[in-house]
Amino acid sequence: MSNLAVVRKALDAIAAGDLEAVMACLTDDVVFEFPYSDGGTALDKAGAGRTIGYIIKTFPQRSFEISQPYELATGDGLVVEYSSEFRSAVGDVDYQNRYVAIFRFRNGLVSLWREYANPVPFENALAAIKAARS
Repeated sequence: MSNLAVVRKALDAIAAGDLEAVMACLTDDVVFEFPYSDGGTALDKAGAGRTIGYIIKTFPQRSFEISQPYELATGDGLVVEYSSEFRSAVGDVDYQNRYVAIFRFRNGLVSLWREYANPVPFENALAAIKAARS
């Protein structure tokens, strides 16, 4: 399976709410990073699973679209531009964002997922969900 196919499989699994399938795309020692948040957050596989599980639970309607992949010269990585559209279960809140992510691979699995996105739309969506719960 190509590196891009692994990324597509992982994003499709998140969209489908299949946490087990997402986790199967990651190495046991994966590093999952959100460098833009509070000075940077790096998660191990368990932390990545909790975060992805939270996304699945909070936004039961999810879709992703890959707009442009870029192969790294070393052959073991990709930079991928993609977008998301989510809708929450509480308050019918829409969340949309665009991402640039750096992926590294080992033995056909993602060993690094470093994702850059604008954190403001996500924070706004969570605030709207919280307000809808009140």
